[in-house]
Amino acid sequence: MFLNSMKDSETAKLVDEISSNPAPVILYGAGFYCRLGIGALKNLNIQVDAICDSDLDREGSYFCGYEIISPKTLKTFDREAHIFVVSIFVTPILQFLTSLGFRNIYDCTNLFENTDFSEIDLDDNSTGKDSDYGESRNIVNINRQIGLYKHEILKILPIDSNELHLKYIDIVITEACSMKCIDCSNLMQYYINPKHSDIDILFRSLDQVITAVDHIYELRVLGGEPFVNKQIYKIIDKLVSYENVDKIVIYTNATIVPKERNLSSLKNDKVFLDITDYGQLSRNLDKLIGVLELNSISYIAKKPIWTDSGRILPFREKTKTELNQMFLNCCNNDVMTLLNGKIYRCPFSANGTNIGAIPYNEDDIVDLSEEKDSKTLKSELKSLYTEKDYLTACSYCNGRDYSTPKIVPAIQTKVPLPIPK
Repeated sequence: MFLNSMKDSETAKLVDEISSNPAPVILYGAGFYCRLGIGALKNLNIQVDAICDSDLDREGSYFCGYEIISPKTLKTFDREAHIFVVSIFVTPILQFLTSLGFRNIYDCTNLFENTDFSEIDLDDNSTGKDSDYGESRNIVNINRQIGLYKHEILKILPIDSNELHLKYIDIVITEACSMKCIDCSNLMQYYINPKHSDIDILFRSLDQVITAVDHIYELRVLGGEPFVNKQIYKIIDKLVSYENVDKIVIYTNATIVPKERNLSSLKNDKVFLDITDYGQLSRNLDKLIGVLELNSISYIAKKPIWTDSGRILPFREKTKTELNQMFLNCCNNDVMTLLNGKIYRCPFSANGTNIGAIPYNEDDIVDLSEEKDSKTLKSELKSLYTEKDYLTACSYCNGRDYSTPKIVPAIQTKVPLPIPK
């Protein structure tokens, strides 16, 4: 619905357009993609005038040498200003900008894809250090994040109604974890008797989904801690065989170093390890990185930033407007999750429903326990992915957006937490 509101950032046209209209150049979103945007525009000799961010707590602080302005301040700018959406929250930002009447709003896909970031130092002293997505020098990580941005944009563009393209699916292969974080946003802290996913059910479910969709950018393997499951090599070997899947990403906390068959399965160009560095808790980080580098396996290691999104709250009555806005701004509202033969719209909904803390709602789930023809399954998946305004789980969630309070990551508990009544 916003297609006519966004402009292409094809570089030759972009330089001409900005030269012919010397209005301010503004980047919306002060994070990893903003860093890319600054580098790409500087490469074209285009000067950035301001950075705006929806997080009001950041107003007046500095990012990459620029003072961050608030959306309220942005309202005072010329409506001919050139605004580049450099955030994963494309839809709510676009809604806001179009409601204010801004006319030059840019999709950065072409700008990013046509910039050689290997030649641009994004971590120099003038721009500071970004921890949201790890080291900005990691070109494999940069290309992966550009792909994720592109697929975020694709969600708002009209495509063949018979096609279904998914940004990613979380593949939960175990409920067990080598850590017990009180505030885990995937709710592992509530599992009393965690189990590994039944591999036969998992493979049948995967085959159905892969047959029904046209393309998936990432299949994300996680738990818990995925390397707790000793059969992970079978799962990775299965995932890399799917031709309509671009990448397989394994999320790990660096407590377990894969060996033998589990290590060998990682030696595939599709495979990428996303490592969260929890300091002393990630006790095998250096050893893991050493093994990955020795075997030329792609990875990124990053310090985490957590929000208060890992608590199951007692049911809270909210208006439809509140639920719609909460869901629209959520950074996980498109993370389709496969758990125990069912597809959910987000990991909080998946795990909360799985442990019985959130009521089962068949409208929020695609059940794969019975074989479905690909046309029917595609229709059900498309409905879940594109037509939901909010989920039952939203009434039990504290939210997961720029306004959710940040917390200290990975505080440990020795016993599972009780489920709120």
